[in-house]
Amino acid sequence: MKKLLCWFVDLLYGPRDDGTRTDPKDALIFVPIIPLVILSILLASCAPPATPVPPTEIPTATIEPSPTPIVLADIDLKALAVQEGDLPAGFSIAQVTKRPPDWYGRNKGPEVETSIYITLTKESEKSGQIIIVLSDDEEVRLLAYQAFQRGLGSDRKDSDKVGEIAQTMTTYLFTPIYVIAFQRCAAVAYISMYTFESETMIYAQNLDARLTEALCP
Repeated sequence: MKKLLCWFVDLLYGPRDDGTRTDPKDALIFVPIIPLVILSILLASCAPPATPVPPTEIPTATIEPSPTPIVLADIDLKALAVQEGDLPAGFSIAQVTKRPPDWYGRNKGPEVETSIYITLTKESEKSGQIIIVLSDDEEVRLLAYQAFQRGLGSDRKDSDKVGEIAQTMTTYLFTPIYVIAFQRCAAVAYISMYTFESETMIYAQNLDARLTEALCP
């Protein structure tokens, strides 16, 4: 403030550009505004300091953790394939192998590292089969599905009741035989049961739910 007052006095009484000084009588015209200048200076010096504006925070992107890769060789297919209460009344497991049946190969089914083949019986008679193959390769899964399609025959129909894609077939040989082929994530399944559609579909949907939980990210 002292510097500003000195500047004002110098303005009144200091030398002009031509070297002369302001006449004191002429300077008297500025006297009435001196209190206003002083008051303005005092108000400016008493004003509160400006509040600093906080910097804008840039939101940090949330990085979602990558899903843990599923190792198909570690999947317990037998535990997934059949659980208590799955099979229709009177059905039981007769045999379990880790390779698909011969007809799968004859239908141009591809080789897979992880698979299961279960034969079913009812009253000591063959009553169906369950085949599941696993593969990370989409082309291999397609070829496996096509092999199962050929096993359904020419009367197969599309179904939206199970899997991502599915086809079914019904035939009769002294008893109804209902067959389903479907794909779910890394799995392709083939189910044949000597019973009605409703009982076979209940099992297929139970299996599909377990495959979804175990294989779908």
